[in-house]
Parts: sequence; C-alpha cells; structure tokens
Amino acid sequence: MSINLRAFSLTLSSFVLLAANSPQFDTAQDAIKAQEGCFRVTFQYEEIEGHQPQYVLAPPKRSEVIELVTVDEDTADRIVLQHVLVTPPRIKHWKQIWDFERRTFDTYSALNQWTETTLSDDDVAGQWTQEVRGVADNPRYACSAEWTLADAEWSCETWAAKPRRDKDRLDYNILKRGNTHRIHADGWVHRQRNTKLMVSDGTAVPIVTEVGNNTYDKVAPAECSAALAWWKKRKTTWDPIQEAWDDVSGRYSTYTVHPKVGVAPLWIRLFWLARRPLPEHRHPKVKDRATRILERHIVESSPKTSTLE
Repeated sequence: MSINLRAFSLTLSSFVLLAANSPQFDTAQDAIKAQEGCFRVTFQYEEIEGHQPQYVLAPPKRSEVIELVTVDEDTADRIVLQHVLVTPPRIKHWKQIWDFERRTFDTYSALNQWTETTLSDDDVAGQWTQEVRGVADNPRYACSAEWTLADAEWSCETWAAKPRRDKDRLDYNILKRGNTHRIHADGWVHRQRNTKLMVSDGTAVPIVTEVGNNTYDKVAPAECSAALAWWKKRKTTWDPIQEAWDDVSGRYSTYTVHPKVGVAPLWIRLFWLARRPLPEHRHPKVKDRATRILERHIVESSPKTSTLE
C-alpha cells in the first residue's frame, strides 16, 4: 500500500483557505445558482493512497479550460445548471440537476447499470438531490444531501461510472465518489475524494483513493459571450433528447446502458441528432428519433445484489 502524504496535506490546507473565504447565503437556491457564470476551470486529480499490495500511485493529472455555466431552469424546487465547454472544441458539457426533497432518483448500481432508489420523506427532509448528466444527457450519478449555508457547502457520496480520464484503465470499473461543492467569493470549488473500485459479483474491492480539486474561478463574461449565444440556439434541440432519456429509462426500475451498439457510440449518435438548432415544430421529431436510438442502447436489467456503502 502506498500513501501520498503531500497531496493529503495540501487537501487539508485548501479547505482551511476556503473556509475563510466563504460567502453567506440565505437559501440553498442562492448557493446553487452561485455556480453560474464564466470560469477558468482547473481540473486536478491526484492519487493519495493505494489499497492493494505493491500498487504504484499514478501520476497526477491536470488540465485547464474556459467553461460557461448557465441556469437553464429555475423554480423553488428545481434548478438546472448546464456546463458548456468554451475552450475548443466548443461542446455541451455536463449538467447539474438540483431537486428539493426529491424522493426517487436513479443511482449507479453496477457496471453501466442504474437502479431506481426511493427514500422516505424523513430521509430527504431539507435535502437537495444533485443528479449529474453527461455530455449527451446520459445519467452519471445522483445523491441527496443538505446544503450547509454557514459554509456555503454541499457534500454527498455515491457510486458513479468510471470517468473519461481513466477510460483506458482496466484495474477498476466503478468510482465511489465523494463530492463537495463549495462556493467562495471568486467562484467555486468541486472537491472530490474518490475510491476506485473493482466490482464483480456483488463484491467491491478498493484499488486506490484519489483527491480531486476542480476550481472554477470567475473571468470576464465576454470570454463566454459567444458560447452563451451558441448554447441559447441549441438548448431547445437538446431538451427533447433529455425528455427521451427520462421516458425510456423511466420504464425500468433497473436498466443497463450499452455505450456502443453497432458502429457509432451512443453519445455520437445523440450529438449528431442535435448538431444544429431546429425550430420548435421539429422538436417532437427529435424526441421520437432520440427515443428510437435510446431503445437500442437501454435494456432492462435483472436486479443485482450490490451496495453503495
């Protein structure tokens, strides 16, 4: 087993600095919407502790982009934040869907598999569920927890699909994600403490733990103005694709998503469908086409014994 004490020490130090720079919010809605804006984003991941004999920690990973975050939906009980990658190639990036006291949502339960989870009223009292969607509005992970307004912070732990940065790794297949969103005066930070698991036949073997430190620092809105105009034209074409995802996956209590059926991956098929803005009268056809695509990739799964602990 190997441990990176330097990375662990830097993690603690950064939390101390953030605590001294946290704004005060009257409501969780205000804290969630504070993630909106134009940001210089630094993605940083570093493995800190191996859990298997002779495991060698992987080199740290770091990248930097400009990203736009828009508020696409805003009600008392639901807020949708859409990320748009400004740095070329400009694409629709990940999405955050926040719902207040949501009792039923899909959680990642096995390789490429999601299972409907229902919590009690008491379990979700005062809590916000964050559902994260991928670049093609595909499910990624979801978790329910309460916003701590005194610290401008939300934290939750759940299972998630293996991230793209590790797509070629074969030594693990599921990520146990510990996510913390913390707002500060100049932007926000997405902190992570993730354990990479090899899950097979209901048994989860921990391989290594990493920390993530993704910083969102505000930059001039002008840097995102072109991307904002671009997204406003395309949002309504993506909306029926999201509806198709909800409709098809909603047919099953447990379902598996096959990322590739035939020649093209699923996300490529959906990106091609949404490649250009379409007028409103074409949106039902977009949803119908997206539904047919998803029906080829989403299948009902037999329930499997697994745990999110």
